[in-house]
Amino acid sequence: MAPTTAKTWSRTLKLKSFAPHLLLLIVVLATFYGSCYGSPNRGKNQIPNCYDMSSESQCSQNPKCRWCRSHALDDMCFSRSEALRLPAQVFTCKLIRFNQNF
Repeated sequence: MAPTTAKTWSRTLKLKSFAPHLLLLIVVLATFYGSCYGSPNRGKNQIPNCYDMSSESQCSQNPKCRWCRSHALDDMCFSRSEALRLPAQVFTCKLIRFNQNF
């Protein structure tokens, strides 16, 4: 029984020495994550989430978004690149800046 107790004690010591290192790693990663995603410049270079815009007026305020109408589905706001890939048989999308269809 003594060897089993020694192995258990050895594992406990390894876990106790591992826990502070793991905690330190988590704190460091959280700091980097917060500094990257909490900065005031966050989102300036990101693709806008046009899907969250539920009205044509909201969609038209963002030059990277296009308002698309459909007789079969709900009218929706899409990113410009997504609007270009939509089937023309289903959606008609506006170029918001010029108020022309593409």
